[in-house]
Amino acid sequence: MAAMHNIFLIGLPGSGKSTIGRILAQRLNKPFFDIDVLIERECGEHISTIFEHYGEQYFRSCESRLLAQVAQSEGNAVVATGGGVVTKAENRSLIRSRGVSVYLMVDPQTALDRLNRQHHEKQAQGEVPEIRPLLIGSDPLKSLRTLLQDRSIWYEDAHFTCSTLNKSVQRVAQEIIAMFISSGELVGEPPILDVQRIHVDKGYNAVVEWGGLGRLPLHLKKLNLPPRVFLITDSHIHKLYASMIMGTLSSAGFEPQLYTVPAGEVSKSQEQLSALYDWLIKQRAERGEAIIALGGGMVGDLVGYAAATYLRGVPLVQVPTSLLAQVDSAIGGKTGINHVMGKNLIGTFYHPRLVLVDPATLLTLPIRERTEGWAEVVKYGIILDTELFARLEEYADTLREFTNPPATLLCQIVMNCIALSRSGAGATE
Repeated sequence: MAAMHNIFLIGLPGSGKSTIGRILAQRLNKPFFDIDVLIERECGEHISTIFEHYGEQYFRSCESRLLAQVAQSEGNAVVATGGGVVTKAENRSLIRSRGVSVYLMVDPQTALDRLNRQHHEKQAQGEVPEIRPLLIGSDPLKSLRTLLQDRSIWYEDAHFTCSTLNKSVQRVAQEIIAMFISSGELVGEPPILDVQRIHVDKGYNAVVEWGGLGRLPLHLKKLNLPPRVFLITDSHIHKLYASMIMGTLSSAGFEPQLYTVPAGEVSKSQEQLSALYDWLIKQRAERGEAIIALGGGMVGDLVGYAAATYLRGVPLVQVPTSLLAQVDSAIGGKTGINHVMGKNLIGTFYHPRLVLVDPATLLTLPIRERTEGWAEVVKYGIILDTELFARLEEYADTLREFTNPPATLLCQIVMNCIALSRSGAGATE
């Protein structure tokens, strides 16, 4: 994979810019620069000393100059910026023109906990920890809250936003890589694309494309749909991809409307279905306008059932983001909701107009969710395809770790499973 732009990480102190930046640089094989480290190296003093001796204005001037040097001289680097870099308009303009920015979102309390933990770790190692200049005072939490309030409008203007709450730095790096791939910032060499025709009802294409999420508008245009489309996702996927997809759809001439359901199996209910009907009716959604289900199995089932029953059936596009959904639930037209007396007791078979599978979205999954998906893939191998099972055994470590995106391998496995589902995956039910 290759990227053509600098990657600038922005966010509060304690958001993990330096640590996550190093991981990204290593996994993407890109140079890494930490602006604060460059300032200290040039001045020969710690940041706190620079603030004390020369003042914040001098520090900000150094910051802007070194940021410009890195951005101009290195066209393909990961850059960890200082928390206040966004306060100057010239820096914001430079970042936007010379690369892509990622806002590492963190709440002030979590940021302070991380900073305190770093402080104690350095003390335990016999080092003299440095105190952040803007956090000196009797109430550093209040200072962080003020910083966030003052800067949030600039942070939120980033190209991408990634929450760091309750996630390891490795998980955050994986999510950022997945967002880059699905937006087209990271491009596979060569592009990986497979189209399989599902010959059920009127027939539809199942497209497996690494980075296909960013090319959703191109696939939709082939369906000759009306420009207004209804994108429905859950709260987890919303944070990762909703903004990017809404932007690409709008740029391509579509008129996307967005609806978000709470993440989790509890949303696969009559109550959530009714709320979804209410929204579609208020939007005056028409029979020819498509509903796009973006998410895992819960979203696909719920939204698929809504599409099957609203106005007696409207066009449905399935965009599964979990492994289980990509190899099973999004294929074959199964839709439905749960009942208080059991799962999937209410539903129907309703085939989509398109299934678009982007295996890059699997990079954002927690290990447990990936494992659940692999269990279904293993069933395909055991029951229907010994060659698939042998490949899973051979590459078990690679598929388990996911530290480097195994793009071709993932796409081949998903393609295999879709083909098997077409030819008799009922054996895996």
